[in-house]
Amino acid sequence: GRDGGDVVAGGRRIRAETSSAEKEKAVPWKSKGEKPVPWKTKGHPWMKHTVRRFCRDGQVIDAKITKWAPEGRDPEEEPARWHITHPDGDEEDLDWEEVVDGLLSFDLKMQSESELDAVYELQQEQQRRTDADGTPSVTHKCRENTTPRQVAALYEVSLPLLLLMNITSDRGGCEAHLVLKANSRASKAGFWLLVPSYRLDGSATAPPSDLGKPPPKPPLKPPRSEE
Repeated sequence: GRDGGDVVAGGRRIRAETSSAEKEKAVPWKSKGEKPVPWKTKGHPWMKHTVRRFCRDGQVIDAKITKWAPEGRDPEEEPARWHITHPDGDEEDLDWEEVVDGLLSFDLKMQSESELDAVYELQQEQQRRTDADGTPSVTHKCRENTTPRQVAALYEVSLPLLLLMNITSDRGGCEAHLVLKANSRASKAGFWLLVPSYRLDGSATAPPSDLGKPPPKPPLKPPRSEE
């Protein structure tokens, strides 16, 4: 393992020097004496995907999701976990939010955690505005081969925020959204995307029916009466 490479987001690291048998027993998010974690190598859309992790010393690490464990009867005591392996052999167990952050950071080639923080700050700002003025949310039906990057450009909204909104919608209820990337192409059947309520310039996002329409013409002035 590398020196000084502790991850910022607080993942549970298992050092590479331990044996494979010890690694299987190392379950830092379980109390001693409890049943072992039911790791699985199949059955979740995130398997074998790459996540990006940021270290306190400035290093950027891209790691593979190698196995996962579904949540137990008590989600708070036994939350779902995803196990990742670093290029140097180190390993971590991540929770749902950490995987989302890692997928988004890798897809958009972010170089620091501050870039990720900016996305969440924008999300919070837009939510505050929505709560205050009641701006309705917008959805967009992607036709075949349409990508989220194209949709973000069409509406002039933040691409990172658009991706975050859709990956986390219904907390992963839609499998297509779980693995959504900036350049994911819609199938022939297409799919729906949530669109941020506000554009990059701060104005409210126009609904699909308003896009591409010319501005309304001013009403005609009544003819001046002749005296």
